[in-house]
Amino acid sequence: MKKNILFNMIAISIVISSVVLGSVWRVNNNTGTSPDFTTLQAAHDGAAYGDTLYIEGSSTSYGDAVITKQLTVIGPGYFLTENPNTQANPLNGIVGTVTLNNGSQGSEFSGLQMNHVAVNTDEIIIRRNYIVATATYSASTVQINNSQNVLVTQNYIYHVPNHNSTYYGVEINNGSFITVQNNFIRGRVSSLYFVDSGSCVFRNNIIYDGVSGSGQQLINNILFSGTYSGENDLLNNLCNGDQFGTGNGNQSNIDMNIVFTGTGSTDGQWQLVFNSPASGAGFDGEDCGMFGGLTPYVLSGMPNIPAIYQFVAPSVVSPTSALPVHIEAKSHSEE
Repeated sequence: MKKNILFNMIAISIVISSVVLGSVWRVNNNTGTSPDFTTLQAAHDGAAYGDTLYIEGSSTSYGDAVITKQLTVIGPGYFLTENPNTQANPLNGIVGTVTLNNGSQGSEFSGLQMNHVAVNTDEIIIRRNYIVATATYSASTVQINNSQNVLVTQNYIYHVPNHNSTYYGVEINNGSFITVQNNFIRGRVSSLYFVDSGSCVFRNNIIYDGVSGSGQQLINNILFSGTYSGENDLLNNLCNGDQFGTGNGNQSNIDMNIVFTGTGSTDGQWQLVFNSPASGAGFDGEDCGMFGGLTPYVLSGMPNIPAIYQFVAPSVVSPTSALPVHIEAKSHSEE
């Protein structure tokens, strides 16, 4: 018991020292804990504008939430058992559908496993999350509606396939100044769909299964498979067929078996293999794909706070002896 209490105190003190906005609140639904809140919606309702919510690892979802105030919401990351030096507690911070409405401008969500994100307002950051919709979920995984100045970056976005319906990994309806960069994106039928939108940039993504839309910039992306429909500014993208042509630094008919390592963790397998045709093939000599560019994807979506990845302490200690503890932690930069 003493070990668990000490571990929680250390973990929370790191979070408090690393986040400066407002108050910091613990959200934990595990038995035997004493958190501030046990659901995401209750935490939202109880927090003040500008506060930070720390979603701790659990095997049980913290539920859906409608966000109407500015918050910073931080989880522990994902694929935590697949990559090294992640978290001593390997459980994800799981939430359901997150809907960001008017009043939530300036919010950021990171390090979470999410079911669906609907952005219905401006100035939102969705960073380093595992956003996965099940085959029966009747909406695109990330939807951006009537919004501007939204950043979707360093996420692993996946809609479990079900070809009876058409839903997308990222769907933008009437958006402007939207940046989608350094993500893995897989939809139910197509990865990206955008309509009635302007000044959007899709950069350094792995687009698993197709693009539909016109009038935007696609730079340094890798189209793994699927079709392309639309007219866009295409610069230095790679594709498995002739979807993007060969002008403006684009490469066509690339064998995807020689692009990626194809081994390791769920997200690590998308790193470029040595001498990959995507290496240095991007704009300004950058690597194409999610691990290239100025904000490369971070394995396991580790949030930008120090993480304790090893914690060793005896399970029993006498009342009069010292408590020997060994802790190893790692900082994960914003990049």
